[in-house]
Formats: sequence, structure tokens, C-alpha cells
Amino acid sequence: MKKSIVKILTAALAAATVASMSVLPVFAADSVFPQGGWVYSDEDPTADHTDPETYGTARKTAGTITVTDLREADGLTVTAYQIVKGVYKNGVLAGYTVCDLGKDPDDDTKGLTIKDIENPTADEITAIAKNINGGKSSLNGIVMSPDAQDETTYTADVEAGLYIVLARGGDAVVYNPAIVAVNVLNSHLIVEDNEPFLQEGTVSFGAESYFNIPANAYLKSSDSGFDKKILGSHKPGVATLVDPNGNKGDTVAFGDTIDFKLDSMTIPSYSDEYTDVVFKIEDNLAAEAFLGVLNFKVKVAGEETAASIDVDDDNDPDTDPVKVTQYTLKLYDADGEELDLTDDHCFDNAVAFSVDFDDAFIRANDSAAVEITYSTVFQNTAGVNYAENKNRATLTYSNNPNDTEGAKTKDKTTYHYTFGIDATVDGQNIVDGKLETEETYEFNKVYKNDGQFKDGTTTEGLPTQVNEFALPGATFTLYSAADCAEESVITESVSDDNGHIKFLGLDEGTYYVKETHAPRGFVLNDKLFRFVIEADLDEATGVLSSYTITTAYKGENGYVEVGSATYTNKAEIEDDGNVINVIDHDVTPVDVLDPKIEQLPSTGGIGTIVITVTAAVGMAGFLTLFLYNRKKRKEEADKK
Repeated sequence: MKKSIVKILTAALAAATVASMSVLPVFAADSVFPQGGWVYSDEDPTADHTDPETYGTARKTAGTITVTDLREADGLTVTAYQIVKGVYKNGVLAGYTVCDLGKDPDDDTKGLTIKDIENPTADEITAIAKNINGGKSSLNGIVMSPDAQDETTYTADVEAGLYIVLARGGDAVVYNPAIVAVNVLNSHLIVEDNEPFLQEGTVSFGAESYFNIPANAYLKSSDSGFDKKILGSHKPGVATLVDPNGNKGDTVAFGDTIDFKLDSMTIPSYSDEYTDVVFKIEDNLAAEAFLGVLNFKVKVAGEETAASIDVDDDNDPDTDPVKVTQYTLKLYDADGEELDLTDDHCFDNAVAFSVDFDDAFIRANDSAAVEITYSTVFQNTAGVNYAENKNRATLTYSNNPNDTEGAKTKDKTTYHYTFGIDATVDGQNIVDGKLETEETYEFNKVYKNDGQFKDGTTTEGLPTQVNEFALPGATFTLYSAADCAEESVITESVSDDNGHIKFLGLDEGTYYVKETHAPRGFVLNDKLFRFVIEADLDEATGVLSSYTITTAYKGENGYVEVGSATYTNKAEIEDDGNVINVIDHDVTPVDVLDPKIEQLPSTGGIGTIVITVTAAVGMAGFLTLFLYNRKKRKEEADKK
């Protein structure tokens, strides 16, 4: 007895586009079989299919369906739902009929159908997919298995018929539905040794196929990337030096303008099974560090795009154009309150925004690239040193028909650092519910020669300083140039009770500082000091890895290094972009001495003393002579 096992035939039709970007349950159906299971026509799906006596009218006219080009494996579920099943007579596959497809998703009083089961239309496939996604389907489905050698390929052994394949649960890729078929003609089933075999059956290919469907099956897909880049920073009124590749982190000074670009986004394609699609970009700046959403632009497919446009929908010059929304723009202030877009200063006062594209615009611009550019100003209330002053942007887009709350999100964070002398190590670090206030101690004012500041490291490993000879009240001026010209003045600082001379909001670079006013009773220190600040940011994450502050004073033969501070960070980045800083430090502080006036030492030799004494004696003699002459003149005048 000749045995003939059915060969494999796969075919696909790219019918509509479906999103699949988060793990979803297998959709509602009467029966969904696990990997390795079977779907049987005209039979109770709970029957024992290992018992030949219970095969009934179902026949194991089997083939293997295959779908390819599934670019993700983790979390992906691929399910084939049978939409056309076999009709059997006397153990022979006699033809095909449409399965119970359920109610019309747009009209519960009507049922779904396929007019030509050899060639279903895209609209019919879309309606069926809507039913499955909406939980209104009574279709049987089987979970397809990933190929052991190629994770982009999924297969399942199924009976003859037509199937719609849906992929769900991928991370970022949007897959459309496909239909696949197992074509079997003139088949007859026999059972031998409890195993069913197809006798005298043929597998039909090409023009002889019952189903008029292409021969190669793949799940056409699209996805959207997302990125946020720092293009550069600049002083007010200075042109931006743009880095087209962008960065994830930067160093800036108080008052700098920072330029951003959100890009690498593509609007996915959505089929009509999606009743409402979402494509939304949100950007939240650290409210204490930034102010303003300036030079704001949205581009779609390379063209600047407004929130709404006027459209002449009837070509009648006598009627007003229709206002068409392309996206909804919202701006928010530091308190999270939405700003009035009609206010002339709304962009100046914003620290967050959202761009929510309209459903019709999304469908009309599938596969189009989206880009948003804007600028903001770095504030003098930002945290310094290891305070990351982060910006976090989020892209949200649909991944589940009829469920906008289950949309896929992608986040990108940028980090912005500014530095301080004698400042907090991490001005945004919260310890025991309080803002971390441990100070560094690179540059300090003292009034005694042996007033060296000592490292009083805390239990958290952050530096502090202790010195009983700290001198408050001395004024220092910070300059951008070594000539200390008036136009190079950056700021001033007065030493505090700890002797700290605090300068905040400095970018990487070289700075110069001089004492410009001594406290009463002390002598001004006239040395010119130089600070050099250098930083190392992780290129991939933008997080500050280390920074150094090197201090030198100007001597007769150039600058002499007198102090240094190195801070290194073992950072951990959490899912929300927050940075857990573990900071080590190595500090050699600089003590700037102002001696008391009464402490000034005597200068000069014995000659100086003799001259001083002689001058004093001479002055005394002159005064005695003057008084004697005045007395004598008075006596002579009285005699007259």
C-alpha cells in the first residue's frame, strides 16, 4: 500500500498593516491550540485526536504553513486562525467552505463573509482581523512555532484550508496580517497502526491551486525608531556650533542655550482594523534646570508642518476653507499646568511639550519620517557637578487595535552637567529624604599659614572640610581671560563662614580668579589663580564619568600647580533615566592666605631704624624750636 505524506505549501497576501509591539494575549476564539497542536474541521476541538475512533468527519489532510521576515523573537506570538476549512465526504476532501467568522465588527446584526474564498480581499481580511482583535471571533487558531535554525521564521502543521496569520508582542516592529493556505485536492485518508495517512492525494501548486494566493509568505513589517540628540550649546547671541551626529550628554554654563533634535522616527502603516491610532511625542525638561521651548519646529517627510492647516475642500472660492488638524500641540509650565497657546510668552515659559498627531494625518503619512527641533535655556537654579539635569523624551504609538492604552513607548534621556568650585557634589542627590548638601573644598580662604583644610569624608563617601582658621568675607572675582579685563568678568564670590569661595554654573574650560577685596583687618592676597575644569562623559549614555579641577597660581616663571581635585563616578542608570551616583574623590585643596595686619613682619635693616629714629628726633627738635619762637614773639608784642 503506497503511502503519500502531504508536502508543504505556503503562501501569503500582504493585506493590511497591524501593529504588534507589546506582549498580548492570544485573541479570543473558540479554540486556540498550543504549539504542536492541530485544528480540525467539523469536529469537537476537545476530542481525543490520538484515538482513530474519534476522528469523525475530520481528516488529517495536513500541510505546513510558514511565515518569514519576523525580525523579533522575544515576546512575539504568531497565531494562525482558520478562516476556510475543508468539507469531507466519505473520508475524502470534497471542497472548502468559510468558517464562522463572527459578527461584523461595525454592525453586530450582520455576519462576516468571504465572497471568493479562492481570493479574499484586503477589506475582508481587515474585517476578520478586527473581529479577532476585538474578541468577537469564533475562529479556531493555532500558535506557530519559531524555527530552531532561523528565529525570523515560524511554522505550524495544519489541515487543508485558509488561515489568517497575526503576529503580536514584538518590541518595536509593526506587522501586517497575512493569509496562508494549505492546498489539497483529491485526497483520501486511511489509518494504519493508529496513524492517519493521505492516500492518493495531491498537493496543488501554482495555477492548479484551489486558493488563488501567492506562493511565498512573509509578514510585511514596519517600525519606528526614536532618538533624542543634543546638537550643541552656545552663549546668548552666539551662533550654534552644530554637531549633526548629536550627543547624549554635554557640559554647559548657566545661561547657555542648548539645541535639541528628536528624530529617527517613522510613522508606521496602520490598516483599517485600527479604529483609532496614536503617534505622540512628549518631552519633559528638568524644571529646575531649563526654561523655554524655543525655535520649535516639527517636520514630516522633510517639510515643516503646522499644527493645523486651512484646506479648500470644495474648490469653491466663495466658501471658507476648512481648518484641518494635523497634530495637537500642548505646552506645560514648571508646575505641570497647561499653557495658553495664544499667550505670546507661552513658549518662553514652557518646560515640557507634547505633539499628538491626528488619526487621519497618521494614515495619510505612513512611512514618513518625523523630526522635532527646539532650543532651551540652562538656568542658574540647575544642580552642579554630578547633578545630571536630565531631559526625557517619549514616543508613544499604537500596537494593539482598539486599545490605545496598550500602545508601545520608547524613551530617550539626555544629561546636562555644569560645575562648581566649593560646591555640592550632587545637588540633586536625595539622602534620607533631604537634598544632599555635602560640599567640596577645592579653593578656600584662611588667615593662618597652617590653616590647611582637612578631608572630613562622610559616611556616604562624599567630601567635606573642617578648618578653625577659615576666613569669611573676602571677595574674589572670576574672569574668562588672564588679563582680568573688565569685559572678561564672569561673577564674584564672597568667602563664607567655612572659608569656601563658591563659583557655580561653569562649563569645562579655563578660568582665572583674583581676590579683589579683603575683610577688614586683613591684607589682600594679590596672587592670580587659574582653574582648569575637564570632564569625561560616557559616549553611549551621556552620563558624567569623571571630572577634574586643577588649580595653579601665576609665579615669576609661569603658573605653578598648587591644588587638584578628581571625582570619579560608578554610575548606574535606572529604567526611568535616573542616575545612581557612587562617587570617589581625591582632593588636594588650595588655601588662600590673608594675614592679619598686626601679623605683618618687620622689614628692612638697622639703617632703616636709624633713619626712622633720626627723623623722629628731628621732628621733635623742630617742634620745640617752633614753640619757643612763638612764645618769644608774643612776649615782645606784650611789651609794646
